Amino acid sequence: MGKEATSKLTNSEIEKCVKEKLGEMDIWPFFVICTSAFEECGKLLAISLRIDKEIDEILDKIEYKYLCDKSGVLIIRKSNTIILTGTALIQSILKL
Repeated sequence: MGKEATSKLTNSEIEKCVKEKLGEMDIWPFFVICTSAFEECGKLLAISLRIDKEIDEILDKIEYKYLCDKSGVLIIRKSNTIILTGTALIQSILKL
């Protein structure tokens, strides 16, 4: 799915796709929220998970440790939440 295709998806469609992709990995999040409210960073995707080891599974799938710029990823372990900003990171989740 290219950048153009991702930008044409509504926030609700992205949320649905992410839930489906995570479901294929046997990960069932509490919630997935996508918003475009912050124009300076593009879309923002928040994923709240049931158990913390699922955070590591997702980070492995998007090859987090190999990212040169990790500024688009916020990990909140206390609440088992990952927040991704920017089209490229959201695309990486949609390609899982």
